[in-house]
Amino acid sequence: MGLLLLVLGTLGLGFFMAMLDPFLFHWDEQYHALVAKNMAINPLKPILIEHSLRGLNYKIWTDNHVWLHKQPLFLWQMALSIKLFGTNEIAVRLPSIIMHAIVPLFIYRIGKIAVNANVGYYGALFFAVASFPLELIAGFYPTDHNDVAFLFYVSASCWAWFEYQKSKQLHWVVLIGVFSGAAILVKWLAGLLVFAIWPAAETLAHLPKFSPWQTLRPMLLALAICCIVAIPWQVYIHTQFPEEATHEYAMMHEHFSKPIEGHGGDSWFHFDEGLKKIYGSGQAVAWLLLLGIVTLLFRANALLYAAAIGVAVVGVYGFYTLAATKMIGFPLIVAPFLFLGLGALTDGVFGFLRSYTNRIAHRVVQFAVCFAICFLVMDMHLIHQHRALVYKGQPEVYRIKKIAERKLVQVVDSALQSKPHVLFNAGLMSGGDITFLFFSNHIAFGGLPTPEDVVKAKMKYPDFPIAIIDQGQPLPDYLTTDSEIQIICAKQRP
Repeated sequence: MGLLLLVLGTLGLGFFMAMLDPFLFHWDEQYHALVAKNMAINPLKPILIEHSLRGLNYKIWTDNHVWLHKQPLFLWQMALSIKLFGTNEIAVRLPSIIMHAIVPLFIYRIGKIAVNANVGYYGALFFAVASFPLELIAGFYPTDHNDVAFLFYVSASCWAWFEYQKSKQLHWVVLIGVFSGAAILVKWLAGLLVFAIWPAAETLAHLPKFSPWQTLRPMLLALAICCIVAIPWQVYIHTQFPEEATHEYAMMHEHFSKPIEGHGGDSWFHFDEGLKKIYGSGQAVAWLLLLGIVTLLFRANALLYAAAIGVAVVGVYGFYTLAATKMIGFPLIVAPFLFLGLGALTDGVFGFLRSYTNRIAHRVVQFAVCFAICFLVMDMHLIHQHRALVYKGQPEVYRIKKIAERKLVQVVDSALQSKPHVLFNAGLMSGGDITFLFFSNHIAFGGLPTPEDVVKAKMKYPDFPIAIIDQGQPLPDYLTTDSEIQIICAKQRP
């Protein structure tokens, strides 16, 4: 019952976070949403921008036609949700809400197998309330729903591995392959984490009597299933979209050798700012996590489990420390193990205190400690800070404009009676045309058109009337004197 309530509570918390922001965030949520909207029509052709007057560049992921910047699985999930529930923020975020609510089940089972049920439950609880995954659900952090899906499938593959090691039943091997293949279809080769854990843990746990063949057979079967799941899409995009696919593969491989798009940092990036963002604010966070993971390793029921957890955490943090491109969410895939470390530490403290307190006092201590850790990892101040319209006496211009831009879509749709137009000057800020392309059926372009753009639009889209959003700046004569162009006053402005 407690586990069911935890899952339902996590689901409710996810819905709450998803509803806090009545717009799509610029980086990267609105781009993911637009591609997913187009994939709801054609799942095998990921399109960002369908129409252009000045040409698109397939090397710029925010300004291209065929969009292969990410693997497709999380986009397919969003596309299905959009198809079922419409083009709105909740439909975009719903798959992440559901996946986030299921991850605590994986954490609980891994913790129960590795140590005991209490450790599993505490780890699942701390993950459920942690602010960073919740903010990913809301689309606040790059790369939002992509990271949630990646966490889900990598955690699922690790959970299946722990279940296999406990039972040795073949169906768990199949699930390892399916989930790791799905992880690749979300965020590429880091989805193979379980295949780094598997041989390393088996070797460390069974030396000097290690039997490679006994380990190799199920691992090769799982790897073959993984390839069956992941490879067809890679073949398909190289066949259908060779230029775009080749460019994106080259970009993915450059992440290790140089900072992509300015996402760099020093060797302590993931141990300072990264730990505080994912696991809560405060100088004690890193030390609590270190103490927790050490406690988890020492309390593990088998050396195999301890080795797997240790290899995963050290390997992931080591790899992303060496990689030149650094983003906060990269090491998130081992967060379940670190939250289990907090769970092991918490359970160890409770076990120690049980001998020195009566039943009532022990319950009070349990509640106080769990509440304190939940308060730490939830970091409610940070969540509030991200959504304050005024912070430290200064208006949060971005949020005000995004809310106004979302309302502007409704104003324009009402003025045009929802009839599709070629729409110029769409949006109140950079990327506003993406907002209009997602929430409306207009062919939207940012900025005012040149005379040549107007001529091209009339020739290229003869069945679509032209409209200009007047945002208060003086409009040139060639727009105001053209009787075929409708001027819409943007009444909803910040």
